Amino acid sequence: MLLKSGIMKCWLRNYAIFAGFLTLVLIAFSSGMFDGDDPTVIRRRCEWFGLVAIVGYGFVAWASWAAVAHRLSRMQKAVSEYAQGNYSMRVEAGDRTELGNISSDLNWLAQQLHVRTLVEQNRIRQHEAVLASMTEGILAIDSDGCFINMNRAARDILRTGDEECQGKLVTDFIRQGDLLAFIRQAIHSSEPLSRELLANGSIMRHLALDSTALVSADNKLIGTLIIINDITNLKRLEGVRRDFVANVSHELKTPITSIKGFMETLLDGAIDKPEDARRFIEIIARQADRLDSIIEDLLSLSRIEQESERGEIPLEEGSLADVLQAALQVTENRATANQAQITCDCPEDIRPRMNAPLLEQAIINLMDNAIKYGGKGASVEVSVHQENGRTLLQVRDNGPGIAPEHQSRIFERFYRVDKSRSRKMGGTGLGLSIVKYICQAHGGNVSVKSSLGQGSTFTISLP
Repeated sequence: MLLKSGIMKCWLRNYAIFAGFLTLVLIAFSSGMFDGDDPTVIRRRCEWFGLVAIVGYGFVAWASWAAVAHRLSRMQKAVSEYAQGNYSMRVEAGDRTELGNISSDLNWLAQQLHVRTLVEQNRIRQHEAVLASMTEGILAIDSDGCFINMNRAARDILRTGDEECQGKLVTDFIRQGDLLAFIRQAIHSSEPLSRELLANGSIMRHLALDSTALVSADNKLIGTLIIINDITNLKRLEGVRRDFVANVSHELKTPITSIKGFMETLLDGAIDKPEDARRFIEIIARQADRLDSIIEDLLSLSRIEQESERGEIPLEEGSLADVLQAALQVTENRATANQAQITCDCPEDIRPRMNAPLLEQAIINLMDNAIKYGGKGASVEVSVHQENGRTLLQVRDNGPGIAPEHQSRIFERFYRVDKSRSRKMGGTGLGLSIVKYICQAHGGNVSVKSSLGQGSTFTISLP
């Protein structure tokens, strides 16, 4: 309305100008400007006067309309820019006419839209930051089975990549049949649902799914919200726990069963046969020592874990060469019995922060394994060097090696590559677990590289 009013007033001004020219003509006639002359002269004077009046009026009208057209063009361009989201353009108000008021209103509107857009963008960024920071996968799906939103964790879990999914069908991105069935059930259910399933892929993964109804601001059901948790590691840890309980039960039961069996044999009359009695008692003693070793290792492992968690393991700078020398003295008898050759290379100036007794125990466990599994005439090399600000202690052997499928699990408690052989050699199955937790207590780690038939290299890395 304001724009129409401004244009109307512009035309009224033009009409006023035209009326002014007509008034001048009337004044000219009344003043006798055209009296007493030759009719031809009067006609020429009228023609020239009319021509001048028309040209003058046309020029004034053109100039007035050009100014209005220019301002309208600027306003149209500004509106187009605002529609595209560019609110920086401003229109010159100039005067207090209707067009000037419209220009002021457009400028104010642009400013308000700019402020509201910034607020909305900031709110969207905050929401996106919250969704992106969540470790749980979030899927928002409408009632037609199309994506409303999906966060980064969900993309990683479902391996969908970075392709934009908003507004697209779920079936275009998800191929897992069990997951699609759960999504369809969740869309048609107003009640919360929960389920665990296995997701196929390059790696088998356990997923925990929870769904809830997605409700709009006016309390209308618009879809479903699905929360996905990758519980693969949790399932693996549960498996490790079950294996540990089963293994520790088996490891403790074996010597106890042996002790109980031979004791019953002695009580049944074998004690009256000196030769049999002595042999049975020696077996009982070995089994009792084995039971004591298992319990001692379990207690040692538990103590290291607890003290490490509480930060009660003191670390002091010391000579690693001295610790290696002490470990060599402890393993000397076993090395001699197995005719093993041990070489050690450790610079005297390497002095990491460490707990000497614990680190000595870890080195003894690695050297003891290298001697046992290397067999008669085993060759064991112990070397120490520094690399990238860390101290690396390596124990190499020429034993049978470890298959790749076992290398990721040999540091688990009671895990054995060859169970019968390990028990025959007297191991408790806890030695490498103790090494791992001792390294973690030092802020380091232990790793293994091995090939079947080519021996193994265990590396302790300390900061």
